[in-house]
Amino acid sequence: MLGNLHSLVSRMPFSFLFNPSFPKQHRVQNY
Repeated sequence: MLGNLHSLVSRMPFSFLFNPSFPKQHRVQNY
């Protein structure tokens, strides 16, 4: 179940919202 959700989140554009590691990396690049 978790795997399916992760796949969906990864495919979705708002995955950074669900993934805490995504915004962190994005923020570093934006910074």
